[in-house]
Amino acid sequence: MDEPITTPETLPTETPDQEASQPSAMELMVQELRAIYPDFDPDQLMQDPTVRGLISGEVTPTLRQVFEMLHPEVLVADQVKAQVEATVAQAVQSAVAEAVERAVESAEQNLLSHIKARGMRPPENGRNASVGVRTHPAVHRLTRDDRAKLAQMAQLGQNIQL
Repeated sequence: MDEPITTPETLPTETPDQEASQPSAMELMVQELRAIYPDFDPDQLMQDPTVRGLISGEVTPTLRQVFEMLHPEVLVADQVKAQVEATVAQAVQSAVAEAVERAVESAEQNLLSHIKARGMRPPENGRNASVGVRTHPAVHRLTRDDRAKLAQMAQLGQNIQL
């Protein structure tokens, strides 16, 4: 078994015979910790000057340190919260970028479909260069020059249809 850790509070006040028969308070605490944490090494723990100071009473912890020792879940919760926020921010940014990409692609496809559909559709009435219904000129609306041109074409032998 490891040598017991001696601190001012646990200095032996008993005789050496009594000490050998009874474990010290520190030894009991070490045994208790080893039962819970099999890898617990008191010598390694005592290498830390803060731990030695806390056990010996030379170091007085701040209120924050005491709170954090008694409520480690707060520290873990803050760390988890920060990690979750970072993960959510990254996921949101990725989702927004993906949504924008899809919207751009959809808009492009809609525009191309619209242009293609307009090219395949026949023009509306009144927008066509040729009239859908054939009409004949009204004779009473012909001007003197129009009648003269028609007469000249007839003299040349052309067939005129009104």
